[in-house]
Amino acid sequence: MVNEENLSSEDLREIYQEHHFGILDSIFALVKHRAKYPVEGSYTNYMLQKGSDHILKKVGEECTEMIIAFKNNDADVLVYEIADLLYHVTVALAHFDVDLEQIFEELVERRSR
Repeated sequence: MVNEENLSSEDLREIYQEHHFGILDSIFALVKHRAKYPVEGSYTNYMLQKGSDHILKKVGEECTEMIIAFKNNDADVLVYEIADLLYHVTVALAHFDVDLEQIFEELVERRSR
């Protein structure tokens, strides 16, 4: 049972196990699948085929758009831009062979420091 008053690293691991950020896992699985089994006309395949520079440029663009949405205090646009950013970061992670599990574990580990 998670102690809501004082979250420990173990509590965070339990929350992660329970919720597991399902949509991110699904998107990441799809991106990895598309990398292995390309689908003609797929934007994900287009991004992966363009390579590192294109993917990283897109991550930068989405990050800038997110910052502008924050500055404009526009919650609807912010949600949209963060979704774009998360998608493109997921593509970058797959391209560079970094698993989401590694990111989640790093976040849990940082919490315990």
